[in-house]
Amino acid sequence: MGKFGRYSEQVQEVINFVEQNFSLGTAGISNIHFPIHLLGDFDEAKNMAWRQEGQFLPWVDIRENEASEILAERYKLDDFKVFDDELGLLIDHFYSVLRKKLSGEYVDLLDDIASDLYNCAYARAIHGIDEEGLFEKIFITYRAGYWPCGWEGIYPDGNMLIYKL
Repeated sequence: MGKFGRYSEQVQEVINFVEQNFSLGTAGISNIHFPIHLLGDFDEAKNMAWRQEGQFLPWVDIRENEASEILAERYKLDDFKVFDDELGLLIDHFYSVLRKKLSGEYVDLLDDIASDLYNCAYARAIHGIDEEGLFEKIFITYRAGYWPCGWEGIYPDGNMLIYKL
């Protein structure tokens, strides 16, 4: 077993992406195989990510709810304490690496991107690759060069809102 548990290789894929492949210029929307709605305006994308109003659950709440479910599941694993400390170090590492890669107007996205990718790694440590899981979809979106910034519809039904970085 690796330092992140039985799914260490899947966690390492997220780490490698952050360290080596995260890029604002990547394009690959054809790699996204779940319902999406592409936003073309950065201000609209930020508004949907941080201040979504109306009848739908805000994006921040959807991600926090999913993250808390994953964190609760860790206690069901007998060996989780062995790699929990290693996972805890990733958030600061992701901030440090991404701070150097984000510039201009995208610096405002640092908190979202670092925590999203940390939650992707954490979810993989618990479940491995779960293609139906929110954080795996978020990871796929980042790998394609897009920022996941909201949800259209009543989660989990509906479309992920994305913006081209």
